Amino acid sequence: MAIQKKNLALIISSLFIGLTACAKTLDDTSTLPQAEQEYENAARSENTFNEEETRAAAETFFGTGAAKIGGLIESIYTTHGRPTAYITGTEVSAAFFAGGRFGEGTLHHKLEGTQPIKWAGPSVGFDFGLSGGETFVLVYNLYDPEQIYQWIPAGEGQAYLVGGFNVSYQGDQGIVLVTIRMGVGMRLGINVGINKYYKPNEDENSNEVSP
Repeated sequence: MAIQKKNLALIISSLFIGLTACAKTLDDTSTLPQAEQEYENAARSENTFNEEETRAAAETFFGTGAAKIGGLIESIYTTHGRPTAYITGTEVSAAFFAGGRFGEGTLHHKLEGTQPIKWAGPSVGFDFGLSGGETFVLVYNLYDPEQIYQWIPAGEGQAYLVGGFNVSYQGDQGIVLVTIRMGVGMRLGINVGINKYYKPNEDENSNEVSP
């Protein structure tokens, strides 16, 4: 009888130790999602531009006309988060129902540095006017700069006065471009077009403005 009681005590003790170990294991694994999230946040910080960096770049690029750019950048960050790249450049576009857009500038990638870039494309829609000036583009989900060299569709409804800012969007295959324009002229209406982003040293066939 004494042996049976001893065995029972050993069994109960073993069960208690096993349950304690299981509870500890569960408690340890519960921290994994938090650790993974912290790792992802750290990686995102290294691979993307923070709001201060982007605001400083935009203010430097637009110069004296950038008095209100900080609030605009903040709004875009609230909606879209941190970009992996941005473009600074100039463009000219014109339309009377149908027209075109041409631009050139520099792609600034967080990991890959800078490289020249051009873009061109037709613009068809209920639109009227002439516009041109400085263009600042926040680029999202561009992990390889080569991915931007393609046709990217655009849809925009825009109206701005001289010296005002305008925001428009493009996107394809996960890549999102948020374009901030400040320029001269008046342009009103709904404009639907597509842009080809290409390298300056590409051949003439790459520079055609139709997909």
